[in-house]
Amino acid sequence: MDLHSNYLDRFQTHLSLTISAMAAREKTLVLSCHQMLAEQFGSAAAEDIRKAALFHLADSDPDLCLWAMQHCLEPEECLDLIEDVVREAVCLLVALGYQPGRDFSSLATGEIWLREDVKAQLMEHDSLPGRLFINEIFQVPA
Repeated sequence: MDLHSNYLDRFQTHLSLTISAMAAREKTLVLSCHQMLAEQFGSAAAEDIRKAALFHLADSDPDLCLWAMQHCLEPEECLDLIEDVVREAVCLLVALGYQPGRDFSSLATGEIWLREDVKAQLMEHDSLPGRLFINEIFQVPA
């Protein structure tokens, strides 16, 4: 087994562990799992695993994702997660040929204002993780 495969296997194992802890809906279990990962691999790696778990849950179990965000993240961690989604969405929109200021606008509040047709295309695109977040942070002007 090469180093890359070993890393991916370990990441998947820790991701599954984190998702299982969240599925138990026990805040102390989730926080203990995160702390154990941080002690073993460093806080940045533990945070990456938690974000990956939340993105996975956003698509597979939105209710559990919202529970985990409300009960297991500090407010600044939620903002970091939203910034990641916004950054990914802006890059995707630009890559799709949309123009900032004309087709969408990124706001300092972490929201994105976009046209309905732009939002529909964004929702259809497979490379954007966490569609749950789209309705929360992407606003369509009336």
